Order: sequence, then C-alpha cells, then structure tokens
Amino acid sequence: MQLSMWILADWLKDYHPEVKIENGDRILRNVRLYAEGLKLSRFTVYLNQIDGQKAMCSNGRDILILQTDDLNEVFNRILDAFEYYNEWQENMNTCISYMRPLKELMDMFTSVFHSVLIMADATFFMREVCGSREDKEYLTKSQQILEDKIMPLEDLLRINQLEHIRKSNVPAYLVSVPDRETSAVTNLFSDNKHIGWLILLAPGGEYSQGTLDLLDVAGEFVEKWFSRNRESDLTMDTAGIFQDIMSDTLTEKQMYTRLETMGWYPSDAKQLYLILQTDDVLKAHHAVRRYLEMLNTQAYLFTYDGNMLYILNKNLTDEHRLESQMKEILKKSHCCAVKSPAFTDILLLKKYAKSLQVLADFLDMDPGKVISVEESRLPYIASLLARQTVLDMKHPSLYLLEEYDRKNDTQLSQTLCCFLKNNCSYIETAKELYIHRSTLLYRLNRIRELTELDLDNYDVRLSLQISYLIRDCGKQRM
Repeated sequence: MQLSMWILADWLKDYHPEVKIENGDRILRNVRLYAEGLKLSRFTVYLNQIDGQKAMCSNGRDILILQTDDLNEVFNRILDAFEYYNEWQENMNTCISYMRPLKELMDMFTSVFHSVLIMADATFFMREVCGSREDKEYLTKSQQILEDKIMPLEDLLRINQLEHIRKSNVPAYLVSVPDRETSAVTNLFSDNKHIGWLILLAPGGEYSQGTLDLLDVAGEFVEKWFSRNRESDLTMDTAGIFQDIMSDTLTEKQMYTRLETMGWYPSDAKQLYLILQTDDVLKAHHAVRRYLEMLNTQAYLFTYDGNMLYILNKNLTDEHRLESQMKEILKKSHCCAVKSPAFTDILLLKKYAKSLQVLADFLDMDPGKVISVEESRLPYIASLLARQTVLDMKHPSLYLLEEYDRKNDTQLSQTLCCFLKNNCSYIETAKELYIHRSTLLYRLNRIRELTELDLDNYDVRLSLQISYLIRDCGKQRM
C-alpha cells in the first residue's frame, strides 16, 4: 500500500515530528537511508541524521524533522509502517476477492482507526455501523439513532446543504453539525453513481490529515467491494430506498426521513412505470436502464421481483416532457411501459407495482408505447371473464356478423368494433377504417338490419365491447 507523509507523521508521533508538508500525496512505497549521489525516486522516503539529536525524513519538498539520535530505529519503524499497511491492504483484497460480507471489510477498517465507522447510503441510511457498543452510543449521542439507523431530519437537512457531499474525487473532509461530534467523511461512488459515505467518528472530533488519508483508502476499498459484488443485496444509491420500501424492512420514520432528504415530501404526487421488453434482445435491458437513469434527476430506476420499475416525482418533474423522452428511449431499446395512476402515499408503492405486473400480461407490446392502467383495465377484466367463466359471454350478434362476413367477404364485425372503440364517432371511425362516411353509414345500417341492435342503448354497447375484448383475449392466447 502506498503511504503519504501525513500517514508517516502519525506513525512516527513518538518522535514528536515537526511537519513541513507541501504535497503529501499517497505515493510512498519504500524507505532508504540517504547518501550523497543517490538517485532519488519520487516513490521513496529518505532518512538521514541532521545533527546529534534530530533526523530528517523527506520525500521531495515534504519533510518531517524527528527528535531522535537513533536513525536505525526510525528506519525500522518506517519499515514496520509499510509492513503493517501492506498486510492491511492484503487482508482487504482477500476479503473482497472471496466476496465476504461488507461488515467483515468494515471490521478491518476499525482495527486501524480504533473508533466508530459508519457506512451510510445515498439517503443517509446507516447500512453498517462498526465499533464498540459504548463508543457507538457515546459518539452518535443517542441509542435511538442506532436503532433508527438515521440521524434526525433537521441535522440531515443541514448536512444536505454542503456543496461537496455528493461530488466525486473529493478527498476526505470534515463535517460539523451543532451539538454533535465533528466527523470525517469520504464520498463513495460506484459505476459513476454516488452511493453514499464512509463516516469516521473519533472521540473529541479531532482528525489528523493522516487519518483522512487512511479514510480515503478505506473508501476506495468499499467502492472496490461494490464493484466486485454487483449482485449484492445492498443497494446504496438513492433508488435503493424504493427497493427497501418494497421489501417492507423500513419503519415509517426511516422511510419518510430518507425521502425528505431527497426533497420528496408526503404530499408530492408520484407515478410508477413498469418497463417491459418487447423482444428477447438482452442488450435492450441494459440500454434502457442506462438511458433512463440519465433522463431525469427526480426519477429513479429500481428492480422488484426481477422487473424494472421507474418512479418519478410529478411535483418536481415536467411529466409530459419526460414521458416524451422516455418513449423515444423505449422505442430504441425495444421496450414499452405501463404506468400507474398518480398517487401521494408512498405506502401504496408495492400495491401499484404488483398491479402493473398483473396488467403487463394484457398489453400490446409495441416498442415505445406507454399505456396507462386505465387503458389496461378492460383487457384485463375481459381476460378474467374469458378464463374463469364456463358461460359463453360473447354477444349473439357477433356470431351472426362474423358468419355473414365469412360468407359474403364483408367487414361488418370489424366496422362495428371500430365504431364502438371510437365512442360511436362517425368521423373517427371512417378515418381509422379509411372509408367514406357514406360507406360507414351503409355498413352500420346493414348491421342494424341483420342484428336489430340498438346502438343508442348503453347496455347493448357495453355488452358488445366486452364481447370484442373477450374475443381479442382469446386470439392473444392462441
């Protein structure tokens, strides 16, 4: 493992180091005694005696002046540092390679920091808390926080205002909240998505730069763990809260606090989409996932029972613009979607997800199509009737019209179906069938003569529509 001069300064604290560090990069992997004419390496720290009581440890313009007259002892202590941290790195790599639980990796961190370490996801939910029980209760200031696994909302909203808490490639930094210990934090990213934070709580809230450097190392290994364990049950990014809601593992307090840190409030209108593939092209699933995740910052993609779900906050989103863009993405990715009615109560999320899954079986799977629950209900009801009843639910007039069409090569049954579907509009029906209005009138009159149907009667029209739906369901099953 490569160390920094800051880490070495902490390791050599018994020598009361005078620190003069300008760069302090984590690049050190070797130590040598300095000698005239020696070719210097930027990855090596050099040690030499500067007078009878002081030694200098240097790397470029970074210098530690140590109070010691025993150069060999300091040399061995630095070798011990490389050996200690190399073994630490090796143990972490082994833990990741063998896909051990995340808690085991976190326990390895606490062996170096000797304090409380928290891993919180992108909604501030504490996924793992490591350290002694006494330290955890003392440093979080509350046993209730440990039980809820989340800080009070007012504290989180203050933290949420910090500019750098969700930026990538930011070195570990300090976070202070009134009436709480200062914490050291490093941001976590996986596949270029923010997945949370690694948080160190030290008694007194004091942290050296060397500790911050080591926290960055720990954060890199957490990111590496997630990269290696892609199938992990831990979903750390913001969308993970919706999977947690679906799994019924959250209390209402946990749920609403986490949503409010995202800017989602109980009164906000939400909408849920079930994304479906229209063919067996494997690439379609990955393509639509990638594009939808980039589409809007207030819409989130998550999975449930192997299905892809997309939820948006209608109060924070231009729904019509988003849906228009979504249709283009779905079409290119050979996918379609069915969407729920708008709802405010997030507790209804699981109910709507299940209802969308049921209705998905009755959709016309055309790429780019987005169908509402309202449009899917009648086909669903008709299918239930077709499957469950032993009675012949088909209107007798349909048999008569179909038989007439077969014998005379006409299209009366199709005409009647189209007329009913267009709410008995002559203009829309003629337009859809590509026929003149007079032709349509002739066909409708012929239908009335053959069947004596009263198409002005609501019950008659409803019975006929259900009959056509049952017929279409039967065709889909064949």
